[in-house]
This record gives sequence, structure tokens and C-alpha cells, in this order.
Amino acid sequence: MSTNGGIFTFLMGIIVIVFAGIALSLMVDGRNGSLQFNRSIHREIELNTEEIAYIKSNIQYSSDILEEMVIAQSQASKLRGHQKTLPSVNRLLQTVGELNTGIVILESSFKSYRSEYIRQSRKAAIGEKIGNVRLHDGREYINAVIKSVTDVGLEIQHDYGIGRVQAPDLSQELQERFQWNDEERRQRLKEEEDHRNQHLQEILAKSLAEEKLEEASSSDSENEKKSLLQTRVKALRTRAQNLKNEKSETDHLVRYSPQKSVPGSLESTREKSIRLAKEYSKTRNELSLAIADLAEVSPQDELLQETILISQEQF
Repeated sequence: MSTNGGIFTFLMGIIVIVFAGIALSLMVDGRNGSLQFNRSIHREIELNTEEIAYIKSNIQYSSDILEEMVIAQSQASKLRGHQKTLPSVNRLLQTVGELNTGIVILESSFKSYRSEYIRQSRKAAIGEKIGNVRLHDGREYINAVIKSVTDVGLEIQHDYGIGRVQAPDLSQELQERFQWNDEERRQRLKEEEDHRNQHLQEILAKSLAEEKLEEASSSDSENEKKSLLQTRVKALRTRAQNLKNEKSETDHLVRYSPQKSVPGSLESTREKSIRLAKEYSKTRNELSLAIADLAEVSPQDELLQETILISQEQF
């Protein structure tokens, strides 16, 4: 009986061990399945996360494209509006061009009118009695009479002689009447100064030439005298040619140009032509005398023949 009980106990132990093994095996399999399931879940989450990021990227890209399309549509709308206004803009530009051309013509006409007005008003004032003229510095000219109106001011005759008064020293009334321009006044004064300097140089050069001629004559230096005479002939010949050219240009203005006065001067183009003719005649006479002097010293001088032809020319 005890032997059977031992066997039974042994069998029961084996059965328990078997069931325990089966239970342990099931527990291990369950744990392994859970791990695989967790891993699968994590992998799915990762894939979904990547897909969500990709979808977000596409959404952002689509949003940017949509924004660019809205901007492009707005610009296209503005461009269509500009295209509609383009004919109006072209017409306005054409009108502006025409106005600018008109302004240039008006300015030219006004300048010519002003020049003619100044010339006429200044010319008409010659001989006018303007009474006592008091200057800004306190000086006063008694019983003044206008002798000339220039770009610089007034040249007057008064009880104690003659005088020249620059425009800024005169009354505002006279300045408005004769339309003096300070820039023109300064330019005229500079030209006068240059002319005086040139004239002094010519006088000095002439004086030195005459002195040298006298020295050459007294020392009987024919070659030096000849050289000085040749220099004088050349200088007079050049001056005569320049006067002739200037008179030709002035005569052309007299015949064909509507401008009747010399810019910046009270002298008309016809008056200038007459003055140039007189200066040319005087220079040509001086040239003839110089040629005669040169002929006495050097009758066969090559300079004589070509210069004689110039001295005999007529306008």
C-alpha cells in the first residue's frame, strides 16, 4: 500500500511538474508576445510620426505656393490697371514735352523782347535831364543830363563836368527803369579792364618798336630796322584780316538775322558794321604806311607783295 502510495505521489509530482512547466512556458510565450506587440506599436508610432511630419511639410509648401499665387494675382491686377492708364500717361508725357517746348520758345521771345526793350529805352534816355543825382555814399551830381546808358550804369554831364555812375549806386527807380543786370555789369567791367590792358600793351609795344626804330636808324642797323618793320607789317596785316572777317560776320547778321542788336551792348549790328568798316579803313591806311617804310628798307622783301594785295582789298 505504501509502495502504491509512493508511486502515486511520484506520478502526482510529475504531473505537477509538467503543469508547472506548461504554465511557465505559457508565461514566457505571453511575455515574448507582449514585447513583440510593444515593438510593433512603437514602429507604427514612428512611421506615423514621419508621415505626419511629411504631411506638415506638404501643407507648409502648399501654403507658400498659395501665398505666392495671391501676390502674383495682386501684381497682375495692378499691371492690368497700369496698362489701362498707360495711354493717359503717354498723353501726359506728350503734353509735358509740348509745354517744355513752349517754355523754351517763350523764354527766347522774352529774352529778345527784353533785349530790344533795354536797347530802345536806354537809347531814348540819351539827353534826358534827370536833375540832381544823389548816390548811396552821399555824393551828389547837380543838374545831371544822361549822355549814355551802358551795361555798367549811367554816363552823365553835370554842372561840374562829366561822370560815370555804376548801377548799384543809383536809385531803385532808375535801376528798374533801365533793367541793369549785376552779372552783365561785372562782365562789362572785366571786358573794359581787359581792353585797357590790351590797349596799354599795344601802346607800350608800339613805343618800344618806335624807340628801337629810332635806335636802329641812328645806329644805321638796317637789318634790325627791317625786322621791326616786318613785325609791324605782319601785325597790321593780321589785325586788318581779323577786322574784315568780323565785319563779314556782322554784315551777315544785318542781312539775315532777326537780332538787330549786339548782345550785351547798346550798339546795333548795323552800327557795329559801320564801326568795323572805319577801323578796317584806318588799319589798312596804317598798313600802307608800314609797307612803304618796309619798301624803303627792303624793296624786294617777299612780305611786300602779299601784303600789298590785302591793303588794296575792298569790302
